[in-house]
Amino acid sequence: MENLIKATGIDFRIGGNRAFYVPAEDYVRVPPLAAYFEPINWHRTALHEPTHASGHPSRLNRDLSGSHGNKKYSFEELIAGTTPATRSIHWWLFLTRLQVI
Repeated sequence: MENLIKATGIDFRIGGNRAFYVPAEDYVRVPPLAAYFEPINWHRTALHEPTHASGHPSRLNRDLSGSHGNKKYSFEELIAGTTPATRSIHWWLFLTRLQVI
């Protein structure tokens, strides 16, 4: 997971008690692994938040101007919510092909 996060080139910070992306400063912050009841939930969050960062103008340039509850925000959450699931499926298929799992 660490190598995957590093490969994105996104400023990924661990700390605090909330997970979020700051578009103006272009960084992601997630709480430490110990803050989660199950390690898989940290991994899901660690894939979810950088997906928001992929919308930065220097990357895919998505409209990140939405605020909680409006359509732009909902659309962005849909993207960030489905991307980790898609990545998980791709990894599962890749590992299955290698007969690792």
